Amino acid sequence: MKFVLCQNSNTQRVSVQYDQGTENSGVLLSKDWKKSAKDEDWNVGKGMTIPKDHLINLGKILETQEQQQLDNLLKPYEVLEKEGTAVER
Repeated sequence: MKFVLCQNSNTQRVSVQYDQGTENSGVLLSKDWKKSAKDEDWNVGKGMTIPKDHLINLGKILETQEQQQLDNLLKPYEVLEKEGTAVER
């Protein structure tokens, strides 16, 4: 089943689809769009599947208010200096 996580405008939204049927269950996040608000059909992007265990970590990171707690949660990741992105060690 697919859900609309948020609608950014009349022509852009983010949808979520939970994949329970496999050993590596996760959530598919997709960007949906229309060329015009008058269009009825949404185009669906390729999206990205995030494994369930990483979603739990992401939720903890997003709800953290204190810098020290955030630093502790992010310790298992390393920053790729060239791109400025973090990957799991």
